[in-house]
Amino acid sequence: MKIMKKAFILVLGLFLVACGSEEKKKNSEPIDKDKTKTEEVNKEDTKQYPKVEKQYPVNMNIIYSGGYLFDEKIQLEEIAVVATEKANTYDLVMFFNNKATDYEVLEKYKVGLILYPNDPSKLESDSDKAAKKKKFGKPADVKMLETEHVIVLDDIEVAPKDFKQIKIYLYDSKGVLNKNFLKLTNTVFP
Repeated sequence: MKIMKKAFILVLGLFLVACGSEEKKKNSEPIDKDKTKTEEVNKEDTKQYPKVEKQYPVNMNIIYSGGYLFDEKIQLEEIAVVATEKANTYDLVMFFNNKATDYEVLEKYKVGLILYPNDPSKLESDSDKAAKKKKFGKPADVKMLETEHVIVLDDIEVAPKDFKQIKIYLYDSKGVLNKNFLKLTNTVFP
């Protein structure tokens, strides 16, 4: 009986030591190089994209800040709207997550924008009035605004300033990316 107890204690001791050394191995494994590459690539990205040509105020009018996944490789952080010097003309500045966005993939798309004003009669063209919306699209050209990756939809001409809904999406010749539309409601431009 004593031999069984000793054997049991010995086996239990070996088991605990083995589990402990396995735990140490997990904690002492080298850092995953793929994770550090992401950060290195993003540091390099800030050097390879041109700077935004326009000057924007530090405190832009943020109309969206919830974060949004268009795709597993494209993550939007926030959107700001800035009135330009020209009447009824705006720039929409889209900020992307530097760590979660593959900018080479993003640049293969165009950004689409559909504005649904509260009062469609304020739209300027007859076709827009009939459709009760204003559409706008532009290639997704990534630029740098300080240290942030952005896409600027510039010179959006639209008379109404308040919108019941705005849809933002990415598309290419095959259609809308994942049928994903970011929908903003009750939005007011400055």
